Amino acid sequence: MRWERQKRQKRYPEALQDYQKLLELDEKNLIAITNIGLIHYEQGDLNLASSQFQKSLEINPQSAENQLALAVTLYRQGNTAKAIKLAKSALKIDPEFSQVETLQKNLWGDKIIADARKLLSQL
Repeated sequence: MRWERQKRQKRYPEALQDYQKLLELDEKNLIAITNIGLIHYEQGDLNLASSQFQKSLEINPQSAENQLALAVTLYRQGNTAKAIKLAKSALKIDPEFSQVETLQKNLWGDKIIADARKLLSQL
């Protein structure tokens, strides 16, 4: 899909526009919400990333991907205890998210993967 290609190519403004269009069609589109959060993370806006991951968890509290993404964001913001607790919860739901390959397959960017590695090494 076009937005996935844009994201892989780090053409974030274009990808954000396409994800926003998806949200206009379906405001609860978890793919769009999650990927907007991941893009904000890569751009260094942890507050916007966090709000997107929290929004996705309001829709689906059992999303291992979004629990882990929020955990990494919290870790990066210095909230280590809460981050570890949330990361453990995510991995109970889906242990595959402890694998870098799974994160890459889900279009996680280099920055959040590097930070996820740091957090996961603390578990």
